[in-house]
Amino acid sequence: MKGLEEWGKECGTDKGTLHNYLGVYEALLGWRRAVPGVLVEFGVQSGASLRMWARWLPLWKIIGIDVRGIAVDDWPDNVFVYWGDCRMGPVVGLDRPDVVIDDASHERRQIADAYTVWWPFVKAGGLYVVEDVHKTRLNWDQDRMGAGWIRMETGPGFDDMLMVKTKE
Repeated sequence: MKGLEEWGKECGTDKGTLHNYLGVYEALLGWRRAVPGVLVEFGVQSGASLRMWARWLPLWKIIGIDVRGIAVDDWPDNVFVYWGDCRMGPVVGLDRPDVVIDDASHERRQIADAYTVWWPFVKAGGLYVVEDVHKTRLNWDQDRMGAGWIRMETGPGFDDMLMVKTKE
């Protein structure tokens, strides 16, 4: 059985090669692979990470949301892509997510806006992850995003950091 690092390389995502996030994700999500779940990722770009998640989490529904449309018609069966602004909140009829990954604009205000509308929909025990947090800009909006975030540095780059929050 392939690990997340292998799927990341095969699918061409930068989550393993540029940022070294895949080891962290394997530790956070590996035990959840055997049960169905829902993962939502903001920021589709080429779709490489959606393909990786779909293969590594075959029992999960993988949902991508992006403001820019891309012409892809061969998504895996468990991938669903919606074009729109993640700050508008969950798509009507969307299953509540177990995991939300914000890999969209990387702008502090957009991150806080998306978190504010999505956090209430995350299932108990679920995770909210913000990728590519710049180490020089750790001024979280505490009023909107609250406490309880865990900082995970994954490499020497200025944006090689994840912020992770678990919902009680």
